[in-house]
Amino acid sequence: METLWQDLRYGFRGLRRHPGFTLIAVLILGTGIGANTAIFSFVNGVLLRPLPLPDPDRLVVIRETNPQRGQSPTVASPRNLEDWEKESQTVEQFGAWRDWGFTLATPEGPEGVRGGIASPSLFRLLGVEAALGRTFPPEENRPGRDHVVVLSHSFWQRRFGGDAKIIGQALTLRNQSFIVVGVLPPTFEQLGLWQFNVWAPLSVDPDQFKDRHLRNRRVYARLKKGVTLDQAKAEMDRIARQLAEAYPRENAGWGVSFPSHGQIQGAGPGGRLLPAGD
Repeated sequence: METLWQDLRYGFRGLRRHPGFTLIAVLILGTGIGANTAIFSFVNGVLLRPLPLPDPDRLVVIRETNPQRGQSPTVASPRNLEDWEKESQTVEQFGAWRDWGFTLATPEGPEGVRGGIASPSLFRLLGVEAALGRTFPPEENRPGRDHVVVLSHSFWQRRFGGDAKIIGQALTLRNQSFIVVGVLPPTFEQLGLWQFNVWAPLSVDPDQFKDRHLRNRRVYARLKKGVTLDQAKAEMDRIARQLAEAYPRENAGWGVSFPSHGQIQGAGPGGRLLPAGD
């Protein structure tokens, strides 16, 4: 202990004799401490703290796999998803989406906007309510009624200056008119889908039900209360076998898997719902 105090006294005397060096040392320490504090805040807020999802232990990712062909994509067929929704007794709600690029007409010229198309149930499944306006009701997921969009909070702030009058306004996207019906809350961007600035209903994709073998939907599901993961897997395996028998050309060899469960663990770093590259 006496040696420690001697070293400290020697250090303080040296710092007093060289004030310039002392200032630089303090600045370096302050920068290092600040950087570490910022990193800890990010890790704690994004990677460690649970995401704001209701009943996350009941959430699962569902995808189709074909072990015989060595295929394990992160997506599912829209036509098969329709049958899952009809037949499943263990899943309370399914939600689906895919990426969908938009070109926004602006006074400065066309602007590429990364977007997504989603089933109306996706936002309800994730417990997301619009910060402004609303999201999509089921009736807007139909051709002719689907030219509506919701905006991400950051895109609304950046492109439209946070103007609440954006609700009800028409945007020209893909050379077609879409009405803005809502703005998503900033917390939605914590789910990793923040790259998508504009969301429209799934039905704007004219090819979504063209062929059963077309697999391009990312599917999340919320299990019913009291249902175990094993029960849900067993049921979905049974439904997959039925679909393989009914539609052998498109579904032979295809089954389902649950790559993640509870806070969508495994779908992305920290359980975030990343749009690509699971």
